[in-house]
Amino acid sequence: MNKVLPQTEKEIPYSLMVMLNDVIRKSIGLYFPENRWPELQRKIMMMGRDLNLGDTTATVQWLLDLPQQRRREDLLTRYLTIGETFFFRDQQVWDLLKHTIIPERMAVKTEKDRELTLWSAACSSGEEPYSIAMTVAQVPALEEWNVTILATDINKAFIAKAKKGDYSKWSFRNMSSWLVSKHFNKKTDNCFSIAPSLKKTVTFVQLNLAGNNYPSDLNHTSEVDVIFCRNVLMYFPPKLRQHVINRLFMALNPNGWLLLAASEIGFIEHHGLNGEHVDGVHIFRKQDPAHTDRCRKHFQPPAGKTVTVQSISHHNRKLTTISSAAHTHQTGQQERPQAQAESEEKKPDEREKSASLMEQYHAADKLFQDRCYEEARTKLQKLLEVNELQNVCYFKTKVLALLAKTHANQGNLTEARNLGEQAIVMDKLNTAYYHFLATVCQEQGEKQEAVRLLKQSLYLDHDFVLAHFQLASLVTDQLEAKKYLKNTLSLLDSLPSDAVLPGSEGLTVGRLRETAQSMLERIGD
Repeated sequence: MNKVLPQTEKEIPYSLMVMLNDVIRKSIGLYFPENRWPELQRKIMMMGRDLNLGDTTATVQWLLDLPQQRRREDLLTRYLTIGETFFFRDQQVWDLLKHTIIPERMAVKTEKDRELTLWSAACSSGEEPYSIAMTVAQVPALEEWNVTILATDINKAFIAKAKKGDYSKWSFRNMSSWLVSKHFNKKTDNCFSIAPSLKKTVTFVQLNLAGNNYPSDLNHTSEVDVIFCRNVLMYFPPKLRQHVINRLFMALNPNGWLLLAASEIGFIEHHGLNGEHVDGVHIFRKQDPAHTDRCRKHFQPPAGKTVTVQSISHHNRKLTTISSAAHTHQTGQQERPQAQAESEEKKPDEREKSASLMEQYHAADKLFQDRCYEEARTKLQKLLEVNELQNVCYFKTKVLALLAKTHANQGNLTEARNLGEQAIVMDKLNTAYYHFLATVCQEQGEKQEAVRLLKQSLYLDHDFVLAHFQLASLVTDQLEAKKYLKNTLSLLDSLPSDAVLPGSEGLTVGRLRETAQSMLERIGD
Protein backbone atom coordinates (compact mmCIF):
# COMPACT_ATOMS: atom_id res chain seq x y z
CA MET A 1 0.00 0.00 0.00
CA ASN A 2 1.05 3.60 -0.64
CA LYS A 3 2.02 5.63 2.39
CA VAL A 4 -0.19 8.69 2.85
CA LEU A 5 0.40 12.11 4.29
CA PRO A 6 -1.76 13.42 7.10
CA GLN A 7 -3.57 16.56 6.03
CA THR A 8 -6.62 18.60 6.84
CA GLU A 9 -8.42 18.15 3.53
CA LYS A 10 -7.82 14.84 1.80
CA GLU A 11 -5.02 12.33 1.97
CA ILE A 12 -2.44 12.63 -0.82
CA PRO A 13 -0.81 9.36 -1.85
CA TYR A 14 2.84 9.23 -0.90
CA SER A 15 3.85 8.22 -4.44
CA LEU A 16 2.06 11.28 -5.85
CA MET A 17 3.99 13.58 -3.52
CA VAL A 18 7.25 11.96 -4.62
CA MET A 19 6.35 12.66 -8.25
CA LEU A 20 5.35 16.25 -7.45
CA ASN A 21 8.59 16.90 -5.57
CA ASP A 22 10.56 15.62 -8.56
CA VAL A 23 8.65 17.93 -10.94
CA ILE A 24 9.26 20.90 -8.62
CA ARG A 25 12.98 20.13 -8.45
CA LYS A 26 13.32 19.84 -12.22
CA SER A 27 11.12 22.85 -12.99
CA ILE A 28 12.31 25.52 -10.55
CA GLY A 29 15.09 23.86 -8.56
CA LEU A 30 13.43 23.82 -5.14
CA TYR A 31 13.60 20.70 -3.02
CA PHE A 32 11.16 19.71 -0.28
CA PRO A 33 12.41 16.90 2.02
CA GLU A 34 9.70 14.84 3.66
CA ASN A 35 9.77 16.89 6.86
CA ARG A 36 8.66 19.90 4.77
CA TRP A 37 5.87 18.10 2.91
CA PRO A 38 3.13 19.47 5.20
CA GLU A 39 4.31 22.98 4.23
CA LEU A 40 4.29 21.98 0.54
CA GLN A 41 0.85 20.51 0.93
CA ARG A 42 -0.53 23.74 2.43
CA LYS A 43 0.79 25.77 -0.50
CA ILE A 44 -0.65 23.33 -3.04
CA MET A 45 -3.95 23.54 -1.16
CA MET A 46 -3.90 27.34 -1.57
CA MET A 47 -3.23 26.94 -5.28
CA GLY A 48 -6.14 24.52 -5.67
CA ARG A 49 -8.53 26.88 -3.91
CA ASP A 50 -7.41 29.92 -5.90
CA LEU A 51 -7.78 28.10 -9.22
CA ASN A 52 -10.92 26.10 -8.28
CA LEU A 53 -9.17 22.82 -8.97
CA GLY A 54 -10.79 20.83 -6.19
CA ASP A 55 -8.93 19.09 -3.36
CA THR A 56 -5.15 18.92 -3.03
CA THR A 57 -4.85 15.49 -4.64
CA ALA A 58 -6.72 16.73 -7.69
CA THR A 59 -4.51 19.83 -7.79
CA VAL A 60 -1.33 17.75 -7.68
CA GLN A 61 -2.62 15.49 -10.45
CA TRP A 62 -3.58 18.54 -12.54
CA LEU A 63 -0.10 19.99 -12.12
CA LEU A 64 1.56 16.73 -13.13
CA ASP A 65 -0.64 16.44 -16.22
CA LEU A 66 -0.32 20.10 -17.27
CA PRO A 67 1.14 20.11 -20.82
CA GLN A 68 2.38 23.73 -20.76
CA GLN A 69 5.72 23.59 -18.94
CA ARG A 70 6.04 27.37 -18.67
CA ARG A 71 2.56 27.66 -17.15
CA ARG A 72 3.48 25.01 -14.56
CA GLU A 73 6.74 26.79 -13.72
CA ASP A 74 4.91 30.11 -13.26
CA LEU A 75 2.40 28.55 -10.87
CA LEU A 76 5.05 26.72 -8.86
CA THR A 77 7.18 29.85 -8.45
CA ARG A 78 4.14 31.95 -7.52
CA TYR A 79 3.01 29.63 -4.74
CA LEU A 80 6.25 28.01 -3.52
CA THR A 81 8.93 30.71 -3.49
CA ILE A 82 9.40 32.90 -0.42
CA GLY A 83 9.09 36.68 -0.66
CA GLU A 84 9.40 38.01 2.90
CA THR A 85 12.36 40.33 3.39
CA PHE A 86 13.17 43.92 4.38
CA PHE A 87 15.56 46.76 3.58
CA PHE A 88 19.16 46.56 4.87
CA ARG A 89 18.77 43.06 6.25
CA ASP A 90 21.96 42.19 8.24
CA GLN A 91 23.41 45.67 8.77
CA GLN A 92 27.04 44.44 8.95
CA VAL A 93 26.80 43.36 5.32
CA TRP A 94 25.83 46.85 4.20
CA ASP A 95 28.58 48.48 6.23
CA LEU A 96 31.04 46.10 4.58
CA LEU A 97 29.71 46.92 1.12
CA LYS A 98 30.02 50.67 1.66
CA HIS A 99 33.33 50.87 3.50
CA THR A 100 35.31 47.89 2.17
CA ILE A 101 33.91 46.15 -0.91
CA ILE A 102 33.08 49.17 -3.09
CA PRO A 103 36.37 50.99 -2.34
CA GLU A 104 38.33 47.79 -3.07
CA ARG A 105 36.59 47.24 -6.43
CA MET A 106 37.14 50.88 -7.39
CA ALA A 107 40.84 50.65 -6.52
CA VAL A 108 41.52 47.69 -8.83
CA LYS A 109 39.84 49.29 -11.86
CA THR A 110 41.80 51.23 -14.45
CA GLU A 111 40.97 54.77 -15.53
CA LYS A 112 39.36 53.40 -18.71
CA ASP A 113 37.44 50.71 -16.84
CA ARG A 114 35.31 52.76 -14.46
CA GLU A 115 32.49 50.21 -14.36
CA LEU A 116 30.98 48.43 -11.39
CA THR A 117 28.41 45.63 -11.55
CA LEU A 118 26.46 44.39 -8.52
CA TRP A 119 23.93 41.56 -8.73
CA SER A 120 21.15 40.60 -6.34
CA ALA A 121 20.66 37.00 -7.53
CA ALA A 122 17.44 36.23 -5.63
CA CYS A 123 15.96 39.68 -5.20
CA SER A 124 12.45 38.68 -4.09
CA SER A 125 10.28 41.82 -3.92
CA GLY A 126 13.19 44.22 -4.38
CA GLU A 127 14.31 45.28 -0.92
CA GLU A 128 17.85 43.93 -1.36
CA PRO A 129 18.70 45.52 -4.76
CA TYR A 130 17.21 48.85 -3.67
CA SER A 131 19.35 48.61 -0.51
CA ILE A 132 22.35 48.14 -2.83
CA ALA A 133 21.26 51.23 -4.80
CA MET A 134 20.92 53.32 -1.64
CA THR A 135 24.37 52.20 -0.51
CA VAL A 136 25.90 53.08 -3.88
CA ALA A 137 24.24 56.51 -3.65
CA GLN A 138 26.18 57.12 -0.42
CA VAL A 139 29.52 56.85 -2.26
CA PRO A 140 30.04 60.22 -4.03
CA ALA A 141 33.07 58.94 -5.96
CA LEU A 142 30.78 56.61 -7.94
CA GLU A 143 28.87 59.50 -9.52
CA GLU A 144 31.29 59.49 -12.46
CA TRP A 145 31.20 55.70 -12.81
CA ASN A 146 28.98 53.41 -14.88
CA VAL A 147 27.28 51.38 -12.15
CA THR A 148 25.00 48.45 -13.04
CA ILE A 149 22.71 47.03 -10.36
CA LEU A 150 21.06 43.82 -11.58
CA ALA A 151 18.20 42.18 -9.70
CA THR A 152 16.90 38.74 -10.68
CA ASP A 153 14.33 36.31 -9.35
CA ILE A 154 12.45 33.32 -10.72
CA ASN A 155 9.10 34.66 -9.49
CA LYS A 156 7.34 36.98 -11.99
CA ALA A 157 5.04 38.35 -9.28
CA PHE A 158 8.03 39.36 -7.13
CA ILE A 159 9.68 41.07 -10.10
CA ALA A 160 6.48 42.98 -10.86
CA LYS A 161 6.16 44.09 -7.23
CA ALA A 162 9.80 45.20 -7.15
CA LYS A 163 9.42 47.20 -10.35
CA LYS A 164 6.35 48.92 -8.93
CA GLY A 165 8.34 49.86 -5.83
CA ASP A 166 5.59 50.24 -3.21
CA TYR A 167 6.42 49.11 0.35
CA SER A 168 4.78 49.07 3.76
CA LYS A 169 6.31 50.32 7.02
CA TRP A 170 7.22 46.73 7.94
CA SER A 171 9.84 46.70 5.15
CA PHE A 172 11.63 49.63 6.83
CA ARG A 173 12.09 47.99 10.23
CA ASN A 174 15.89 47.98 9.94
CA MET A 175 16.27 51.27 8.08
CA SER A 176 17.19 54.79 9.22
CA SER A 177 14.36 57.32 9.00
CA TRP A 178 16.49 59.77 7.03
CA LEU A 179 17.03 57.19 4.30
CA VAL A 180 13.28 56.59 4.08
CA SER A 181 12.68 60.34 3.75
CA LYS A 182 15.39 60.70 1.11
CA HIS A 183 14.52 57.78 -1.15
CA PHE A 184 10.76 57.21 -0.70
CA ASN A 185 7.58 59.15 -1.35
CA LYS A 186 4.73 58.65 1.11
CA LYS A 187 1.50 57.54 -0.59
CA THR A 188 -0.56 56.56 2.48
CA ASP A 189 0.17 56.05 6.17
CA ASN A 190 1.36 52.51 5.39
CA CYS A 191 2.54 52.76 1.79
CA PHE A 192 5.75 54.34 0.55
CA SER A 193 6.91 54.42 -3.06
CA ILE A 194 10.56 54.25 -4.10
CA ALA A 195 11.80 57.52 -5.64
CA PRO A 196 11.99 57.39 -9.48
CA SER A 197 15.61 58.57 -9.38
CA LEU A 198 16.58 55.47 -7.38
CA LYS A 199 14.22 53.09 -9.16
CA LYS A 200 15.85 53.72 -12.54
CA THR A 201 19.26 52.60 -11.23
CA VAL A 202 18.10 48.99 -10.81
CA THR A 203 17.48 46.56 -13.70
CA PHE A 204 15.04 43.74 -12.92
CA VAL A 205 15.15 40.49 -14.94
CA GLN A 206 13.39 37.18 -14.42
CA LEU A 207 16.02 34.44 -14.07
CA ASN A 208 15.97 30.86 -12.82
CA LEU A 209 19.21 30.12 -10.95
CA ALA A 210 18.61 26.43 -11.63
CA GLY A 211 18.94 27.09 -15.37
CA ASN A 212 21.92 27.24 -17.71
CA ASN A 213 21.49 30.71 -19.23
CA TYR A 214 24.03 32.52 -17.04
CA PRO A 215 26.65 33.91 -16.91
CA SER A 216 25.82 35.74 -20.14
CA ASP A 217 25.99 39.20 -21.65
CA LEU A 218 22.40 38.63 -22.77
CA ASN A 219 21.12 39.11 -19.22
CA HIS A 220 24.01 41.17 -17.75
CA THR A 221 25.23 38.28 -15.58
CA SER A 222 28.85 38.22 -16.77
CA GLU A 223 31.88 40.03 -15.33
CA VAL A 224 30.12 40.86 -12.05
CA ASP A 225 32.01 42.53 -9.20
CA VAL A 226 29.68 41.67 -6.30
CA ILE A 227 27.00 38.99 -6.07
CA PHE A 228 24.40 38.82 -3.30
CA CYS A 229 22.88 35.32 -3.18
CA ARG A 230 21.43 35.11 0.31
CA ASN A 231 18.83 32.71 1.71
CA VAL A 232 18.31 30.76 -1.50
CA LEU A 233 20.95 27.98 -1.68
CA MET A 234 19.41 26.37 1.40
CA TYR A 235 16.32 25.47 -0.64
CA PHE A 236 18.25 23.59 -3.35
CA PRO A 237 19.27 19.90 -3.29
CA PRO A 238 23.07 19.37 -3.08
CA LYS A 239 23.69 18.68 -6.78
CA LEU A 240 21.75 21.72 -7.94
CA ARG A 241 23.31 23.82 -5.18
CA GLN A 242 26.77 23.04 -6.56
CA HIS A 243 25.54 23.85 -10.08
CA VAL A 244 24.44 27.31 -8.91
CA ILE A 245 27.66 27.95 -6.97
CA ASN A 246 29.71 27.01 -10.01
CA ARG A 247 27.80 29.37 -12.29
CA LEU A 248 28.00 32.22 -9.79
CA PHE A 249 31.75 31.63 -9.65
CA MET A 250 32.00 31.90 -13.43
CA ALA A 251 29.93 35.11 -13.38
CA LEU A 252 32.34 36.88 -11.01
CA ASN A 253 35.24 39.05 -12.06
CA PRO A 254 38.66 37.98 -10.70
CA ASN A 255 38.74 38.79 -6.95
CA GLY A 256 34.99 39.48 -7.10
CA TRP A 257 32.90 39.12 -3.94
CA LEU A 258 30.16 36.55 -3.20
CA LEU A 259 27.90 37.20 -0.21
CA LEU A 260 25.72 34.43 1.22
CA ALA A 261 23.53 34.10 4.30
CA ALA A 262 25.40 32.98 7.42
CA SER A 263 23.54 29.66 7.39
CA GLU A 264 24.76 28.90 3.84
CA ILE A 265 28.52 29.32 4.34
CA GLY A 266 29.03 25.58 4.80
CA PHE A 267 27.65 24.89 1.31
CA ILE A 268 30.73 26.30 -0.43
CA GLU A 269 33.24 23.62 -1.40
CA HIS A 270 34.89 25.26 -4.39
CA HIS A 271 38.65 25.69 -4.51
CA GLY A 272 38.26 28.73 -6.76
CA LEU A 273 36.46 30.61 -3.97
CA ASN A 274 38.40 31.77 -0.93
CA GLY A 275 36.46 32.14 2.31
CA GLU A 276 37.37 35.21 4.36
CA HIS A 277 36.08 36.80 7.57
CA VAL A 278 35.96 40.57 7.03
CA ASP A 279 34.60 43.01 9.59
CA GLY A 280 32.38 40.40 11.17
CA VAL A 281 31.01 39.08 7.85
CA HIS A 282 31.99 35.76 6.27
CA ILE A 283 32.40 36.28 2.52
CA PHE A 284 33.88 34.44 -0.47
CA ARG A 285 36.15 35.87 -3.15
CA LYS A 286 37.04 34.51 -6.55
CA GLN A 287 40.74 33.78 -6.76
CA ASP A 288 42.73 35.69 -9.35
CA PRO A 289 43.36 33.56 -12.48
CA ALA A 290 47.09 34.10 -11.97
CA HIS A 291 46.90 32.01 -8.80
CA THR A 292 44.38 29.35 -9.78
CA ASP A 293 43.21 27.44 -12.80
CA ARG A 294 39.95 29.19 -13.72
CA CYS A 295 38.90 26.25 -15.77
CA ARG A 296 38.90 23.70 -12.95
CA LYS A 297 35.98 24.05 -10.61
CA HIS A 298 34.59 21.84 -7.83
CA PHE A 299 33.67 18.99 -10.16
CA GLN A 300 36.37 16.36 -10.60
CA PRO A 301 36.39 12.82 -12.02
CA PRO A 302 35.66 10.04 -9.49
CA ALA A 303 38.62 8.91 -7.42
CA GLY A 304 40.90 6.55 -9.28
CA LYS A 305 39.51 7.50 -12.68
CA THR A 306 40.67 9.91 -15.32
CA VAL A 307 38.71 11.39 -18.17
CA THR A 308 40.58 11.24 -21.45
CA VAL A 309 39.33 12.22 -24.87
CA GLN A 310 41.23 11.00 -27.90
CA SER A 311 42.34 13.82 -30.15
CA ILE A 312 40.52 13.75 -33.47
CA SER A 313 42.54 14.85 -36.48
CA HIS A 314 41.54 15.11 -40.15
CA HIS A 315 42.73 11.53 -40.59
CA ASN A 316 40.30 10.32 -37.92
CA ARG A 317 37.28 11.63 -39.78
CA LYS A 318 36.87 8.29 -41.62
CA LEU A 319 36.96 5.99 -38.64
CA THR A 320 34.05 3.87 -39.86
CA THR A 321 34.70 0.33 -38.73
CA ILE A 322 34.73 -2.21 -41.55
CA SER A 323 33.77 -5.78 -40.77
CA SER A 324 36.50 -8.38 -41.18
CA ALA A 325 34.63 -10.04 -44.05
CA ALA A 326 34.16 -6.79 -45.91
CA HIS A 327 37.77 -5.84 -45.21
CA THR A 328 38.95 -9.08 -46.78
CA HIS A 329 37.29 -8.07 -50.03
CA GLN A 330 38.42 -4.44 -49.99
CA THR A 331 40.97 -4.07 -52.81
CA GLY A 332 40.61 -0.43 -53.71
CA GLN A 333 38.34 -1.47 -56.62
CA GLN A 334 34.57 -1.73 -56.78
CA GLU A 335 33.36 -4.51 -54.48
CA ARG A 336 32.18 -7.73 -56.09
CA PRO A 337 28.50 -8.70 -55.91
CA GLN A 338 29.25 -11.22 -53.13
CA ALA A 339 30.71 -8.46 -50.96
CA GLN A 340 27.70 -6.26 -51.74
CA ALA A 341 25.39 -9.09 -50.65
CA GLU A 342 27.28 -9.48 -47.40
CA SER A 343 27.03 -5.74 -46.83
CA GLU A 344 23.28 -5.83 -47.45
CA GLU A 345 22.92 -8.70 -44.94
CA LYS A 346 24.59 -6.55 -42.29
CA LYS A 347 22.32 -3.50 -42.74
CA PRO A 348 19.57 -4.63 -40.31
CA ASP A 349 22.19 -5.28 -37.63
CA GLU A 350 23.77 -1.89 -38.39
CA ARG A 351 20.41 -0.19 -37.99
CA GLU A 352 19.85 -1.92 -34.67
CA LYS A 353 23.24 -0.75 -33.41
CA SER A 354 22.51 2.76 -34.63
CA ALA A 355 19.14 2.84 -32.87
CA SER A 356 20.67 1.49 -29.66
CA LEU A 357 23.44 4.09 -29.64
CA MET A 358 21.04 6.93 -30.39
CA GLU A 359 18.90 5.77 -27.46
CA GLN A 360 21.99 6.02 -25.26
CA TYR A 361 22.72 9.47 -26.65
CA HIS A 362 19.18 10.67 -25.92
CA ALA A 363 19.43 9.20 -22.41
CA ALA A 364 22.62 11.23 -21.87
CA ASP A 365 20.91 14.32 -23.28
CA LYS A 366 18.03 13.88 -20.82
CA LEU A 367 20.53 13.62 -17.95
CA PHE A 368 22.10 16.84 -19.21
CA GLN A 369 18.70 18.60 -19.32
CA ASP A 370 18.05 17.37 -15.76
CA ARG A 371 21.46 18.84 -14.73
CA CYS A 372 22.86 15.41 -13.85
CA TYR A 373 26.14 16.39 -15.46
CA GLU A 374 28.43 13.76 -13.93
CA GLU A 375 26.13 10.94 -15.06
CA ALA A 376 25.71 12.50 -18.50
CA ARG A 377 29.47 12.85 -18.87
CA THR A 378 30.03 9.18 -18.01
CA LYS A 379 27.49 8.02 -20.61
CA LEU A 380 28.87 10.29 -23.31
CA GLN A 381 32.46 9.26 -22.60
CA LYS A 382 31.49 5.62 -23.12
CA LEU A 383 29.74 6.48 -26.38
CA LEU A 384 32.89 8.18 -27.67
CA GLU A 385 34.67 4.84 -27.48
CA VAL A 386 32.23 3.26 -29.97
CA ASN A 387 33.36 3.03 -33.61
CA GLU A 388 30.76 0.67 -35.03
CA LEU A 389 28.54 2.91 -37.15
CA GLN A 390 29.00 3.67 -40.82
CA ASN A 391 28.08 7.30 -40.08
CA VAL A 392 30.37 7.39 -37.05
CA CYS A 393 31.68 10.87 -37.91
CA TYR A 394 28.21 12.45 -37.65
CA PHE A 395 27.39 10.50 -34.51
CA LYS A 396 30.66 11.32 -32.78
CA THR A 397 30.20 15.00 -33.58
CA LYS A 398 26.87 15.06 -31.73
CA VAL A 399 28.40 13.26 -28.76
CA LEU A 400 31.42 15.58 -28.70
CA ALA A 401 29.20 18.67 -28.81
CA LEU A 402 27.00 17.50 -25.93
CA LEU A 403 30.02 16.39 -23.92
CA ALA A 404 31.56 19.83 -24.46
CA LYS A 405 28.41 21.51 -23.10
CA THR A 406 28.43 19.13 -20.14
CA HIS A 407 32.00 20.08 -19.23
CA ALA A 408 31.18 23.77 -19.68
CA ASN A 409 28.23 23.51 -17.29
CA GLN A 410 30.51 21.84 -14.76
CA GLY A 411 32.97 24.70 -15.18
CA ASN A 412 35.68 22.60 -16.88
CA LEU A 413 36.27 25.19 -19.58
CA THR A 414 39.60 23.82 -20.83
CA GLU A 415 38.04 20.43 -21.55
CA ALA A 416 34.92 22.06 -22.99
CA ARG A 417 37.04 24.11 -25.38
CA ASN A 418 39.07 21.08 -26.46
CA LEU A 419 35.91 19.10 -27.23
CA GLY A 420 34.26 22.05 -28.96
CA GLU A 421 37.27 22.45 -31.24
CA GLN A 422 37.12 18.74 -32.09
CA ALA A 423 33.42 19.05 -32.96
CA ILE A 424 34.21 21.91 -35.37
CA VAL A 425 36.96 19.85 -37.03
CA MET A 426 34.35 17.19 -37.77
CA ASP A 427 31.56 19.58 -38.78
CA LYS A 428 32.91 22.89 -40.05
CA LEU A 429 29.50 24.20 -41.16
CA ASN A 430 27.65 24.05 -37.82
CA THR A 431 27.19 27.64 -36.62
CA ALA A 432 26.03 26.51 -33.17
CA TYR A 433 29.44 24.95 -32.49
CA TYR A 434 31.23 28.22 -33.29
CA HIS A 435 28.84 30.14 -31.04
CA PHE A 436 29.37 27.69 -28.17
CA LEU A 437 33.15 27.82 -28.54
CA ALA A 438 33.06 31.64 -28.67
CA THR A 439 31.14 31.71 -25.39
CA VAL A 440 33.75 29.45 -23.76
CA CYS A 441 36.60 31.62 -25.05
CA GLN A 442 34.86 34.74 -23.75
CA GLU A 443 34.56 33.19 -20.29
CA GLN A 444 38.28 32.35 -20.43
CA GLY A 445 39.03 36.02 -21.12
CA GLU A 446 40.05 35.48 -24.77
CA LYS A 447 37.72 38.04 -26.32
CA GLN A 448 39.57 38.37 -29.62
CA GLU A 449 39.29 34.64 -30.26
CA ALA A 450 35.60 34.82 -29.34
CA VAL A 451 35.13 37.63 -31.90
CA ARG A 452 36.91 35.59 -34.57
CA LEU A 453 34.69 32.55 -33.96
CA LEU A 454 31.48 34.61 -33.99
CA LYS A 455 32.47 36.28 -37.26
CA GLN A 456 33.17 32.83 -38.68
CA SER A 457 29.64 31.75 -37.69
CA LEU A 458 28.22 34.82 -39.48
CA TYR A 459 30.23 33.91 -42.58
CA LEU A 460 28.36 30.59 -42.55
CA ASP A 461 24.97 32.12 -41.67
CA HIS A 462 24.65 35.89 -41.84
CA ASP A 463 21.20 35.72 -40.17
CA PHE A 464 22.53 34.11 -36.97
CA VAL A 465 21.02 36.67 -34.57
CA LEU A 466 22.78 35.53 -31.37
CA ALA A 467 26.18 36.00 -33.02
CA HIS A 468 25.29 39.58 -34.05
CA PHE A 469 24.21 40.41 -30.51
CA GLN A 470 27.21 38.81 -28.81
CA LEU A 471 29.60 40.60 -31.17
CA ALA A 472 27.99 43.91 -30.22
CA SER A 473 29.04 43.35 -26.62
CA LEU A 474 32.57 42.21 -27.53
CA VAL A 475 33.86 44.63 -30.15
CA THR A 476 35.55 47.79 -28.88
CA ASP A 477 34.62 50.09 -31.78
CA GLN A 478 31.26 51.79 -31.08
CA LEU A 479 30.34 52.11 -34.76
CA GLU A 480 30.88 48.37 -35.20
CA ALA A 481 28.87 47.64 -32.06
CA LYS A 482 26.02 49.80 -33.44
CA LYS A 483 26.09 47.86 -36.68
CA TYR A 484 25.72 44.51 -34.91
CA LEU A 485 22.93 45.83 -32.66
CA LYS A 486 21.01 47.20 -35.66
CA ASN A 487 21.47 43.86 -37.40
CA THR A 488 20.12 42.13 -34.30
CA LEU A 489 17.01 44.33 -34.19
CA SER A 490 16.45 43.96 -37.95
CA LEU A 491 16.57 40.15 -37.73
CA LEU A 492 14.20 40.15 -34.73
CA ASP A 493 11.74 42.54 -36.35
CA SER A 494 9.57 39.93 -38.06
CA LEU A 495 9.60 37.41 -35.18
CA PRO A 496 6.90 37.10 -32.48
CA SER A 497 7.98 38.48 -29.10
CA ASP A 498 7.19 35.30 -27.17
CA ALA A 499 9.18 33.03 -29.51
CA VAL A 500 12.23 31.38 -27.93
CA LEU A 501 15.47 31.78 -29.87
CA PRO A 502 17.11 28.43 -30.74
CA GLY A 503 20.28 27.75 -28.77
CA SER A 504 19.62 30.58 -26.32
CA GLU A 505 18.63 28.53 -23.23
CA GLY A 506 15.11 30.01 -23.19
CA LEU A 507 15.73 33.64 -24.22
CA THR A 508 12.69 35.14 -25.95
CA VAL A 509 12.69 37.42 -28.97
CA GLY A 510 11.02 40.17 -26.93
CA ARG A 511 13.65 40.06 -24.19
CA LEU A 512 16.56 40.17 -26.65
CA ARG A 513 14.91 42.99 -28.61
CA GLU A 514 14.50 45.00 -25.39
CA THR A 515 18.12 44.40 -24.36
CA ALA A 516 19.55 45.25 -27.79
CA GLN A 517 17.47 48.44 -27.99
CA SER A 518 18.65 49.49 -24.53
CA MET A 519 22.30 48.90 -25.49
CA LEU A 520 21.85 50.90 -28.70
CA GLU A 521 20.34 53.81 -26.76
CA ARG A 522 23.28 53.81 -24.33
CA ILE A 523 25.76 53.98 -27.20
CA GLY A 524 23.75 56.74 -28.84
CA ASP A 525 21.98 56.10 -32.11
